[in-house]
Amino acid sequence: MPKTRTKRSAQPDIWADEHLAEAPSPKSQAVRLSDKWQRVIRQYTKVSVFAFPITTIVVLGLWSDVNAPEPVDTQKVANQVDSAGKSAAILEMNEWLEAKPAPLVGGKVVAWNGFDTKPKPKIDTALERDVVSPEYTIEVHHFTLVDASGASYTSEVAVAVDKVNGTSALSTPSLSPVAPAATGWDSSGTWFGLKTEQATEDINVSVNQWAKAFTSGDPAVLRSTVGDGNPAHSYMPLTGVSNVTPTILAAASVPVIEDGVVSKKPAKQLIVQVRVQLEWEASGPAAPGDQNGDSSVTYDLLIDKADTATPVVVSWGGAGSGTSLKAYDQAITDRELTKD
Repeated sequence: MPKTRTKRSAQPDIWADEHLAEAPSPKSQAVRLSDKWQRVIRQYTKVSVFAFPITTIVVLGLWSDVNAPEPVDTQKVANQVDSAGKSAAILEMNEWLEAKPAPLVGGKVVAWNGFDTKPKPKIDTALERDVVSPEYTIEVHHFTLVDASGASYTSEVAVAVDKVNGTSALSTPSLSPVAPAATGWDSSGTWFGLKTEQATEDINVSVNQWAKAFTSGDPAVLRSTVGDGNPAHSYMPLTGVSNVTPTILAAASVPVIEDGVVSKKPAKQLIVQVRVQLEWEASGPAAPGDQNGDSSVTYDLLIDKADTATPVVVSWGGAGSGTSLKAYDQAITDRELTKD
């Protein structure tokens, strides 16, 4: 009788994909380090998530403190353009000056120099009954006065300002004398850092030509004398002048350094200060014969081609403006001016 063999079940294939699995070995140092860093990252992430709103609030608070405008000490704020108490202060000052007898002989206001607002102090509650604390705001207005002899004074007027009750002067003005200017002190003029020059006869001729053109009342003559070749430029002259006499007071140039010393070469541009004596026609600002004071005006002139025989005045301005003058500064663009 043949032996019956028992059929064994098929052995699983240990290399089959479904029986393979990768698992980190706890004995590996790299695996241990990786687990450690993963724990650290998880903890950092949790802390960051919870701390972010708090950090944001703190940073925004600090930023607002840094960029917040600094509080203004109103005690030190002066020379403001306008205020509620300005008119009251001026009225009080005028009434005081016009009083009989006059508190200041021939006194008049030269300037209103602004005001200060007095800050209200913080008063302890225990002192409120014994300390004066007005509800209104106090403005102290500053003035410069002069009397008949020419002496100068400073003066202050205190004014109460209230939104409901309006304004009211709290006192008559004060009066403090100003020390007079010293006499005989050496003045170096209205320029700084310039080299003193001697005006030549050619410079004198160009200044006279400019003065006549400037007071001619004819824009075309003035433009031609200045030598501005831009057809879009026009120049506005003085009108109503019957006669003009210019006098050069000073001349200077910008120093040029060569080899460590100031160059002695003739300057190509000069700045001259000129006093111009004016005589007005009857229709001008002053009638003929009204010469009881100094009717002269003073200008700084910029002269180009100063090192040639044909120098030209190319710009002008008030005394002291010479160092900032540029050629054709006074040009009026895109407007054609004509003589009436």
